Amino acid sequence: MFDVIAVSILVIFAAVIVLNYYFCKVFYRTWLEHEKANWISWGKPSFQAFYEAQLDDFYPMIFGNECVKLKNKSLIKASSDIKFSWYAALILIVTGCGLVGFEANLSFRWAIG
Repeated sequence: MFDVIAVSILVIFAAVIVLNYYFCKVFYRTWLEHEKANWISWGKPSFQAFYEAQLDDFYPMIFGNECVKLKNKSLIKASSDIKFSWYAALILIVTGCGLVGFEANLSFRWAIG
């Protein structure tokens, strides 16, 4: 039963990561179209640079007050979608760790014997 739950958590986690990519794409497109001056002030990052540094360099834009200061509702909505995906991923990681008792057995059953 635990195997089914663990695989389910992994599948949902993979879906959340894909959703995060999609939400970042929507945020980036909205940022580029509606707030081009602000995008330029952040150094004109490419999408790949933005996606890879969303929790680092662009943390104030997504999780901080920078997005709220722009008063762009579509950008704020896109920012909240990215936040949702990260919170969902965090909850799934904590749930998965709780399921296995904070230890992982990564070996196959048939390879043990």
